[in-house]
Amino acid sequence: MHENFPVHVSRKSFLSTVSHYVSHGFCTYIAGTLPTGKTPKLIEKFSHRYGILDNKNDFDRKRRRGLARSRLILFHTQHHLQPPPNRVEVVHFMLLATKGSGPIHIHERMAEAKAGQPLRYGNLILRRESGMRGGGRDKGSWSWFFNQEFYKAMREDCIQAVRLRDLKRARLLTGRLMTYPGFNGIRKQRASIFRSMRKTAIHSGHPEDSLNFIPEKQFWVRKGRKETVALASIKRD
Repeated sequence: MHENFPVHVSRKSFLSTVSHYVSHGFCTYIAGTLPTGKTPKLIEKFSHRYGILDNKNDFDRKRRRGLARSRLILFHTQHHLQPPPNRVEVVHFMLLATKGSGPIHIHERMAEAKAGQPLRYGNLILRRESGMRGGGRDKGSWSWFFNQEFYKAMREDCIQAVRLRDLKRARLLTGRLMTYPGFNGIRKQRASIFRSMRKTAIHSGHPEDSLNFIPEKQFWVRKGRKETVALASIKRD
């Protein structure tokens, strides 16, 4: 029944979509994982209860009546990989909703993304940036950042690696940081770590040409580009 429901197959696409909806008022959420085979039942349940498949006209009617609107965002990490034996494939989900009356805020324990209380997902948080961006066009834009625990730990590990002249570990840590999509907040945090790494490495006596693995430039996330497949293509018995 829901074979064509879109499933994101890249973290960048999933996070971009979550950010889009939060920036448009879908600021309450729950997140979790479930076995891939149970995804259709979850979609059916949320559709019947909360209207996650509502179209624009449905949303407009709910808005006029003060009812909460909702969307379900799915992310499948193993789309191109065969899972190891005896390992259950999972789908990550995030249920987002606007404020308003209705069953979703009765049946679900929804957290709220707001000033001083960011949306949390793994090692990342989604929050409004301070100040202005883009020449003043986007005041308080939403962006993804590393949470403080992860950021501080990675910063300390990276600096310690170059201080101890362990460039192999420094490369591995740099590579791990670069696996995260280049949202503006993440880019700023990585740039700060990389500057500190380079400064510490030079002070510790590393030649400049041995630090080529530390990126001088980072790629941006291109907005509006979704990477999704139909649920039917990932669902396995």
